[in-house]
Amino acid sequence: MTAIHKFFSGSGAARLSKALYIALLLCLTAAFIHPDLMETANHSYLLLDSVFSGRFFEFYNDIGVHANDLYYLNSANYNIMVYIVFALWELPMWLLNRVFSLPVDEPALWLWLNLLGVGLLFACAQRMGKLALHLEGEVEYSKVFWLFLLSPVPFLLTAFGFYDLPAVFLMLAALCRYAKGDIKGFSLLMGVSALFKAFALLLFVPLLLLARKRVLREWLPLGALAAAPYALTSLPFLGRSGNIGDFMDTMLLRLFDFSVGYLPLLPALLAALSVWCWLRPAPRTPGDRLRAAASCGLAVFGGLLLFVPWHPQWAVLVFPFYTLAAVSQRNRRLYELLSPVLSGCILLHAFAAFPRHLESNLLVWGALRLTGRGEFFNGQPPLISFMERLLPGATLSSAFAAVLLCVIVFHFDAGNGPLADRSVPEAQPVSLRRAALGFCLVIAFYLACLTLSFL
Repeated sequence: MTAIHKFFSGSGAARLSKALYIALLLCLTAAFIHPDLMETANHSYLLLDSVFSGRFFEFYNDIGVHANDLYYLNSANYNIMVYIVFALWELPMWLLNRVFSLPVDEPALWLWLNLLGVGLLFACAQRMGKLALHLEGEVEYSKVFWLFLLSPVPFLLTAFGFYDLPAVFLMLAALCRYAKGDIKGFSLLMGVSALFKAFALLLFVPLLLLARKRVLREWLPLGALAAAPYALTSLPFLGRSGNIGDFMDTMLLRLFDFSVGYLPLLPALLAALSVWCWLRPAPRTPGDRLRAAASCGLAVFGGLLLFVPWHPQWAVLVFPFYTLAAVSQRNRRLYELLSPVLSGCILLHAFAAFPRHLESNLLVWGALRLTGRGEFFNGQPPLISFMERLLPGATLSSAFAAVLLCVIVFHFDAGNGPLADRSVPEAQPVSLRRAALGFCLVIAFYLACLTLSFL
């Protein structure tokens, strides 16, 4: 109750704004369900069946056989820890069904798992606020907390039912250890984060090279520590992990899709960043370590979005580091301007490159399905058909790439301060009102486009 009271502290207008934010998030979370979440929710429920029937180690094979009535098209392709975490969240529903001999209500199960994403969104915001405490009192906990919550893309992706937030939360927890100089704790938490999304390892390498310079004495044991969670969770399923090996190979090959001649762009960027981190002196203070980590995260995950054919849910990875980079610098007005523009351009690019991932078809499986009215949205045209009346897809993608490149160039700190600070002698205050205005503009833009696409 204390946390809830603290959350709703402030003036009457502030409390009303927070209540409206929560109401909108819960309404959209109930309305939208993405098929990826549907499949993972059902896989996790079946893991509980496997555990209580003594077939835990046959989980992947049983999913592949599909000897059940639950909906899914793909096999279980993620590390077992993903399904364990989600299965624990679904355990109350599983027990209720078993005790009263009830059938599985799949739409209710999907909505229940989607609600976990709301909790994880606030957990990530709480970690962001904790990280702000390492910036020598330059910004308040609550302001960074709300800056992340007012990032439109994490907000919308949470509502749509994407589930990369466990990986983001663990990366932010790892950064808390990194800022304190606890490299062992950082390495272990990054290894755990990689169980949910292996992209955490792309950031782990340059940050390790930045903090530690000796190969045999430091890199090898810390690398082994980061690899330990994967080894401990994968070895028991060796030879019986279903399609997971092919899935991981496919994901790895995607990192090499964009190239100039024989040079793959993302690996080249990561190699250059790693060498720069190794040559740069190790930061000595928590604030300096956090600034360097925020810049590296912005470069790594910004490069991922620029140079890899990405899934819309991956867009959430860049925003924590973009926010941390901005609040650790003097020029915060640029963030207030570029953040909603970047969010809008990410949505526009996703409409063009990944149709039906953010559109009316997600309403088919949400709360409306419980009322029997979800099928109304089955035949609705994709949002991109509306957007293409305004601009071609290539223009939408070009705008996204241009804005993201500007964000990386302006906010990356190469050790002597970012370009964004060059003409700003004093730190500008963080304005939550302007951040809220940008948030409202992007959300209204999305909802307006969704509505107009029905016409």
